[in-house]
Amino acid sequence: LPVLNIPIFSGDLSKFPAWKSLFDELIHRNNDLTDIQKFSYLKSYLDGPAASCIECIELSGVNYILAYRNVYDRYSRKRIQASNHFNKLLAFPTMNKCTLPDLYSFLDNFNVPVQSLRALNIDNLGEFMMLHLGLRALDPETGKEFEKEMVSAEKTFPTFEDLIKFIKSKCSIMELNAESNQPTHQMSKAYQKSFVTNVQPQPVHGRQTGYNPVVKTSTFKQNVKCALCSHTDHRLQECPQFLQMSSNKRFSTVKEIQVCFQCLSNTHSRYDCHSNRSCRKCGRSNHHTLLHPETSESPNKSSTSTQVHRSATNNNPSNSKVTSGVVSYAVTPSTTDQLSNVLSGVAQHTSDPVPVTDVTVLLGTAMIRIQDTHGQWHLARCVIDGGSQISAISENLAQLLQIPRQRCNIQISGIGTTHAVQAKAEVWCNVLPHSLPTTVSTEIPFQVKAIILPKIAADLPTKIPQNVLNTYKHLQLADSSYFNNKLKAYSQIDLLIGAEYYTQLLEVDLPIIQGVPSAIPTKLGWLLMGRVESSTQPSDPVKCVNSFFVTVNDPLTDTLQQFWQLESLPSEKKFVHPDDELCEQHFIQTHQRTETGQYMVRLPFKPNVDRDLGSNRQIAFKRLCSLDSKFRKNPEIKTLYNENLQTYLDNDHMEPATQASPYLLVHFGLYKESRTTTKMRVVFDPNIPGSNGKSLSDLLMIGPKLQADIADILVNFRLVKVALTSDIQAMYRSVLLHPADRKYQHIIHRFDNDIVELELKTVTFGLGPSPFQAQRVIQQLLQDEGERFPQAKAALSNAIYVDDVVTGASSVEE
Repeated sequence: LPVLNIPIFSGDLSKFPAWKSLFDELIHRNNDLTDIQKFSYLKSYLDGPAASCIECIELSGVNYILAYRNVYDRYSRKRIQASNHFNKLLAFPTMNKCTLPDLYSFLDNFNVPVQSLRALNIDNLGEFMMLHLGLRALDPETGKEFEKEMVSAEKTFPTFEDLIKFIKSKCSIMELNAESNQPTHQMSKAYQKSFVTNVQPQPVHGRQTGYNPVVKTSTFKQNVKCALCSHTDHRLQECPQFLQMSSNKRFSTVKEIQVCFQCLSNTHSRYDCHSNRSCRKCGRSNHHTLLHPETSESPNKSSTSTQVHRSATNNNPSNSKVTSGVVSYAVTPSTTDQLSNVLSGVAQHTSDPVPVTDVTVLLGTAMIRIQDTHGQWHLARCVIDGGSQISAISENLAQLLQIPRQRCNIQISGIGTTHAVQAKAEVWCNVLPHSLPTTVSTEIPFQVKAIILPKIAADLPTKIPQNVLNTYKHLQLADSSYFNNKLKAYSQIDLLIGAEYYTQLLEVDLPIIQGVPSAIPTKLGWLLMGRVESSTQPSDPVKCVNSFFVTVNDPLTDTLQQFWQLESLPSEKKFVHPDDELCEQHFIQTHQRTETGQYMVRLPFKPNVDRDLGSNRQIAFKRLCSLDSKFRKNPEIKTLYNENLQTYLDNDHMEPATQASPYLLVHFGLYKESRTTTKMRVVFDPNIPGSNGKSLSDLLMIGPKLQADIADILVNFRLVKVALTSDIQAMYRSVLLHPADRKYQHIIHRFDNDIVELELKTVTFGLGPSPFQAQRVIQQLLQDEGERFPQAKAALSNAIYVDDVVTGASSVEE
């Protein structure tokens, strides 16, 4: 080949227009050169990233246009070129003196970018410049969000007005978030205040540390800096100012300066702490020894936070009369339809008031906000109990909320009841702490599944001694009714939160404050639990004590349950996952039939997901090169592979793409010698990520499983005298895909010498939702045409497994 004076292009966007103009003039439009010569020149004048985009394309004359188009599509982005030229204008320094070299520099470095901008023929150059200046003034993250939104809207050259609309929208969102986060911030501040007011400061001798890293470098002393006083001669655990504080003051200080609770380091959080030391006073590893809370009374070190649910009485049994209830339930069938007040007998009151020192055991109660079916929030009082295997809601509150009920099969019995009765329904409740304003809160509600009962328990106290309130007045208590003087001494409980959610509510970062009663930190606020002593006059009623211990029946119940499930027909609607429900609704709203009666579906994308996958063409080309190398070793496999894809083209299930797609499906073959019909099946892989890091599989919903149980199909098949089997030919490919979604189903393949880009027009084997779509179309066919073909409807309803139909009749004639 004759040597041409063309520079090598290595991927610099600013140099691409000049390189392309020269290449087009000397090579691309040169009719004296053949396509194979042009391709050879193209490969020799590319280097680096530019050369990699055609690396996998075989050197042949028919592939030259494909290679040339790949380079052009990659580097001919007009807006990026315009941005590069405009940035050169903005970066040009101001001339201090009028000298000849400076003037020539102006002509070379300022005038040239201006002419290059004009040569791009941008429709509205002034609009582009205003947008570019606006984006330069924004932070990189905001600019990235704007560009992503413009890509989703398929706007190549957005306007300055688009940027203003985006900024206004972002301002609105940030204002709402700021308002939503304010109550949560105030609540966390309340957590940071003093725990107990009667804590006495304890002198600390020596260096009591939970974590003393041994650093052997000589620069350690120079890098030490106290997180509290900023002195460089000691660490926080050695700071005199910090050591003079009380333990609760030290705890608040640690939260304010945001250092690790475990080792008091300011270089990481507690979650990233690698210290294996624990508190020397309590043995727990979630706080430093200096942060251990000190109280005037020495608590029993062997007790734990899980023991606060024990019933507590005086040492003298005659001082109080307490009756604890035990409730049990079992998931068994029951013919009892009437649900009586089982738990009303759980709490018993003594009838003889005696002037004694009253001992009340506080259970963990909380005021919560609970959401009804219309999205409105209501205040309610609940009890949190780790000894209950169920959660329950009162019938009154359930009727007020009007939440959709689900059937349940739960049998409940209580102390003093003569028979067990069946709970008929349960509901899912959304719960928030009472201190969060629901109008602007962005907190995710806590979901509780609760059984509906006529009554949870007897009313629990809302009045506690004033000295207890004074002790914990600085905390954000979960039960605000303790401070409401207008309430009566006892208040109704409408919700019981059991052990399933108990540990999820605990705040593990905060220690339990031991006392009488103790304070336990939770996401609903601080729970007061344990013994409360107060003087009770003869006129006062003696306080009641409740026990909510709930357990499951013996193993015989489980055996009976399995027996009933095996012998009875299903009578309850199965639980449907929300994603499956969305997929079903998507199919109902988007499927359609063509004039020939063929069904057409849409790809079920996940809601609120960015559908821009970026480009994976380079990976697809490399996979194709790997596939070609396998075909060269085994030509028979290549023949079968090409024949399989050719059937797609012959049956109009696939066609040549009219426009290149940045995202491609990678394909491979499944070969089985034992097959009698199709030994080779081509499978399409949607799991290859694009340049944005996401694959097509990441964006699609799978859909519910509609396939019938094969055991039921085989049992029914054995009941007929004459067997009849068949299969649905090309089941997936019989369902069309909407043209708007076919751009996500492009492939590239080489039949002979040419690499062609093809577009799949039907439901594709290998995509996650394809089984659901194929089975769902059959169900839709039964709904639409079943009345006209009753026998076919019966066969397809009960005797189809994937694409095989196994049915029969009583006689050959039938």
